[in-house]
Amino acid sequence: MNKKELGGQAGNSSLAAMVAIAAMTFVAAATAGFAYASTSSPSLNENTRFSFGEFFARKANRTASPEVVRAFEPDYVAEQEKQPDAFGQLESLGIDAGSIKKAALRLGIATAAVETMDLGAIDVTALDAKERRCLTEAIYYEARGETAAGRMAVADVVLNRVAHKRYPNTICDVVYQGSSRRTGCQFSFTCDGSLNRPVEPKAMRQARALATSIMGGFRLPLSKGALNYHANYVSPYWAPKLHQTAVVDNHIFYTPTRTIRYAGLN
Repeated sequence: MNKKELGGQAGNSSLAAMVAIAAMTFVAAATAGFAYASTSSPSLNENTRFSFGEFFARKANRTASPEVVRAFEPDYVAEQEKQPDAFGQLESLGIDAGSIKKAALRLGIATAAVETMDLGAIDVTALDAKERRCLTEAIYYEARGETAAGRMAVADVVLNRVAHKRYPNTICDVVYQGSSRRTGCQFSFTCDGSLNRPVEPKAMRQARALATSIMGGFRLPLSKGALNYHANYVSPYWAPKLHQTAVVDNHIFYTPTRTIRYAGLN
């Protein structure tokens, strides 16, 4: 046997050895991954099966390369690349978006239309800056102590009024209606001196983010078409004359006895 033939056999042996080692490594990883999944959950089915990408990441205490995850777990990759989650985006800003979902479920309001919105794609420059400021102020001063659901419900009343013929047709005009009269303001913060007090920066940022999201299309009619509301610790004379539509956090919402359409929702 000549040197060339010997070299060829040696090369083939080396290649075979490499393939065998790779196969053994793969089987060991798969076995370990299965054992990890089996011990971390009561049962192993299509919903709890381990992910190679996750296993490798945990095992090496680092993020697995995209190539590894994509090669072994295409379903896992597809799940990660799913449509945007608007509620998750709000949560990342410190806004308790879960309260909005819970309130919507309790009030029988579908959320599917807004769940996959990409709030990061909202063009803020296309929104009227003055209108956004007025809605932000209404949310902050009227409901900063409420959950995100309570704040959205208050904003909903403002927008319902904008769409109703009995009220001004801009957000700022609705919010500041009657503010020049001490006893005639529609929203108390516009005439009771609240605007002159220091603001809470975090709460104001969250109010602005929520106002931006709502004006950008992330809107749920949590007030159920209401034009009026009051805190649950007061009993205004006009409340018995109206139809109660919803209770969200510490506010009770009302509309005239005849049904009105939800603003922007036909």
